[in-house]
Order: sequence, then C-alpha cells, then structure tokens
Amino acid sequence: GLPVSFNSQTISVCTLSGATVTLVALGTCTIQATQAGNANYAPATPVSQSFQVTQGRQTITFGALSNQPLGAAPFTVSATASSALQVSINSQTTSVCTLSGATVTLVALGTCTIQATQAGNTDYAPATPVNQSFQVVQPVTVSPVALAFGRQGLLSPTNAQTVTVQNNTSSQTNLSFFINGTNGPDFPINFPATTCNGSTLAAQSSCTISVQFDPQATGARSATLSFSGTPDQTQPSVNLTGTGVLQVTVSPATLAFGRQGLLSPTNAQTVT
Repeated sequence: GLPVSFNSQTISVCTLSGATVTLVALGTCTIQATQAGNANYAPATPVSQSFQVTQGRQTITFGALSNQPLGAAPFTVSATASSALQVSINSQTTSVCTLSGATVTLVALGTCTIQATQAGNTDYAPATPVNQSFQVVQPVTVSPVALAFGRQGLLSPTNAQTVTVQNNTSSQTNLSFFINGTNGPDFPINFPATTCNGSTLAAQSSCTISVQFDPQATGARSATLSFSGTPDQTQPSVNLTGTGVLQVTVSPATLAFGRQGLLSPTNAQTVT
C-alpha cells in the first residue's frame, strides 16, 4: 500500500508531473516506477516500461461544395486539419476551374474537383487528401432538350408538352424565348399554360413553357425553341419534331373490276 513514484528516464522524449505523462518529441519514452521503502519494507526493485512516441495522425475537414453557374464571380473555399497545420488546396481539373490560394475561378462547363492536402511535419504524419467535386453548369438550363410529338393529323393540335427553364445563378436574369425554323408555325406556344413571362427569371428559380404540335402540312416537321438574353456562353435550345399526316386516308385510291357479266356480281375488293 506504499505510494509508488514515477519518473521519466527520457526527458527529451517525455516528461512526468506526478503520474501525468507529457510527450515532447518523437522517440522512445521510458518511465520508471520506484518505491523507496520504509522502516518495515526494503526498497522495491525499480520497474521500467517503454513505448514509442510516433508521428501523430491528422485528418482534414473539407465540406461539400454546391454547383456553380459558369460566369459566377470567383469565390473562396476553406479546409482545416485536426493538427491545426495549414492546409493546401489545389485544382485537379484546371481545364474547368483554377485556384489561386483558396480562390476558385471557373473557366468552363464540367466537373470541378478541388483537393485539400496537409503534408505533415516532424510531429504529424501527412493527412489523407480530401477531394470535393461540383458541377460548373450553364447559368440557364432547359429540360428536356428535345420534344418529339410523333404523328399528328393536319390542323389538329396535340396536347401540350412542357419545357422547364432553370436559372442556376444567384441573381435575376433576362429571359426571352421564341420558336424559329422553317416549320416554326407548326409548334405554337400555349401561353395560358406557360409560366415563363418572357422577360425575367428570378435567381435560383424555374418556370415552364408549354408547346403544342399543330402540323400545317404532311411529312416531317421541325423547329427550335430558342432563348436569348441569358448569360450563357452557349445559349440553350430545345429541338422540336413531329410528323404531319392526313387524318383520314384510303387505300387503294382506285378499284378496277374489269369486265363482268350482267347481274353477275364480282368478288369483293377492299378499301382500307
């Protein structure tokens, strides 16, 4: 029941205050336990225990990044290491985004991947790199990018199909849309069902455009729903296609029965 004393045999690696060990450097830490005895007990044989003080492990915290529209202003990103050592940040996709320090500049559409690293020092091993990716998207996108109406009788408009327009920027954008192409009149916009107002679109919001197919002639018909005034480097558009057909057709156009005796009906021929 006599108290035991502890002391460090390697104070350059570890020190003790009472029974509390403080690590000060890499290497082998040796701690010795002693008991000096008293009037009833002889001193105990000292006992030593050793362990290795190795580089500490560290982790990087680097939060997820949201998609950004091409043309957005440069912005900063941040990452931290559990060791409190400075983290380096670099772009893994310089054709899409570049970094200067912690400032990201977007240069093209695509996937931007940013990597955070910490190389370590004498006390800490290198951290496992952490990547975060996000999409650099068009400021204004449309979905779907094509409407196929199929076959439709002349002068008989189809039910409307819908195009959704999304403003991916953090500010209001101008928005003008129109139908162009040789067969443009065959694809009227149904304005009562269209929520896009044809002038502006609020930040981070969407609207819809309702389009019908009303063929004015037979055969393949096509046009394009186009946009202008948006801040896109490549303006979005929607391909419109359909086929105009006669509502009622007969085949064949002629039946020839040839010569036949009086009061003696021929075999029937069929018109579809």
